[in-house]
Amino acid sequence: MSLPRRLHQLGRMILEDGREEDERHQDLLPADFDADDDDDNGPDPGYLHLGAQSKATYLSPSHFASIRQEISEINNLLRQRKGYTVQDVTPARINSASSTSQSGETADSRSRRGGNSFSHGLDGGIFANACSQPWTGGSIPVADESISRANIIDAIPSSEACEELLWAYFRGYHTMRPLFNGLAFLEEVQAFQLWREGANPNYILGPHFLALYMAVIFASCCVSPRAMLQRHFGPNSRERLAQQYYDLATSAIRLAEFPASPSLRTFAAYIIIDSTWLREEQPLQCCSLVGLGFRVAQMLGLHREPSRLEGVKPVDVQVRRHLWWTIVALDAQVALASGLPPMIESKLYRVNAIDERDEVDLASYQQGGQPPGRKTILGIFVGARYAFYHHTSTFLRLINNHQVTEADVDKTLQITQEIHRQMEDHKKHILNLSRSLQTPDHPSTSTPSPSPSHQHLHRAQSNRLLALFATRVLTMLAAKPYAIMYGPLRKHNLLKYLQQKEPEAINRIRLFLHSFLQLAQDQRFQPWHC
Repeated sequence: MSLPRRLHQLGRMILEDGREEDERHQDLLPADFDADDDDDNGPDPGYLHLGAQSKATYLSPSHFASIRQEISEINNLLRQRKGYTVQDVTPARINSASSTSQSGETADSRSRRGGNSFSHGLDGGIFANACSQPWTGGSIPVADESISRANIIDAIPSSEACEELLWAYFRGYHTMRPLFNGLAFLEEVQAFQLWREGANPNYILGPHFLALYMAVIFASCCVSPRAMLQRHFGPNSRERLAQQYYDLATSAIRLAEFPASPSLRTFAAYIIIDSTWLREEQPLQCCSLVGLGFRVAQMLGLHREPSRLEGVKPVDVQVRRHLWWTIVALDAQVALASGLPPMIESKLYRVNAIDERDEVDLASYQQGGQPPGRKTILGIFVGARYAFYHHTSTFLRLINNHQVTEADVDKTLQITQEIHRQMEDHKKHILNLSRSLQTPDHPSTSTPSPSPSHQHLHRAQSNRLLALFATRVLTMLAAKPYAIMYGPLRKHNLLKYLQQKEPEAINRIRLFLHSFLQLAQDQRFQPWHC
């Protein structure tokens, strides 16, 4: 018996429960199809489709015949110019066990299926239910039938709750990873809230903004004080709220067709969603985040210096740099946690360091304001962290060789000394800037009073508590390379050589450990533990 016939019989054995489906479409098969025929040139027996999480599904010839039939029906509808509407999935339909879909599937079973599809996150079967049709702004077949665009919008908290969540995000997560321009984002949030209240009918809600907005709300639930969450969401725990908005954020990013059609906003949303729960004790589960993120960044051209690209606005230049350096930093973090070499080599990209000036001034300058001049503690701090991971990615390749030599140790120490010098320089800039600040040591944790948003953004990005946190982190990062190289050099019996070249190496390792413990135990720094 020929191989196609054996595959055909294998498919029938795998899908014995699907015989009724094949019989229902038997009339669509070619008239001369004979399953017992040994002719090698017979009809196509079908395929084994490998889907998400390595799940195999047999697709019979009747499957493709059904697709051709559906295409013919669509063509007939277009010729007759008869429109149709896709029913939206409302919470009532989801919870109703009596309502059924057009295929006869109950809403209860769809709800169970939808819940399972989100349990593994974005990188557990990456976008297995990705929507096959672009979002045109109206009702559409959604990525997962249990959560639609209308459900996502209805699940957004009240304006007052969103206000506090946003400022918690800017005081916490945004300080560590500024992935978009804060002022431009707040302006669109305000336009969206007016549209939601019926006061801005001309506003058009885009899928990319919706994905980013839901990602911000999810991250805010992770960094907001519990008292504030209880005030707006009642007795719901932080974990339950985070899981709820994680599911909604993943649905929103699927509706935006990421990663098939990425944008700066959906890419930022993807990083926020998956890096918020990134844990160093599970490094291999983070590899897909960096791998997919690296390829999407290349698709968006982020590995090229944005100032040399035509038509890129000054604000987008800064955003593109932040996104690229964030991926480089995440790649180095995963490499440090897993012991694997970094994936991104410095020779594969050429992107300048970020602009340390105020992002609010950059946005105002684009709108016709004064040229940006003042720096922020956030800009100096984030720029220092990007420089650290850039250098760390370089010397990780040296100490992860199969045979580390004394020459490799010398090069590693040169890079380590450069890291120490840069961290100390950035610390001096931060200390000098913090002395001129008029803001208090502790930024206000309540919602800012009604006044220009750029003032509150600037205060969130430049305050004395952030300056204290930044200087302690940079002190830790300056000593961290010695802790990183200790294990590999001990494996290759090069510790004595290290102590000869750098007698203070062990003391540097102690400094790193003590600095880490101080940061972890200080409750004032809790908003930045993300």
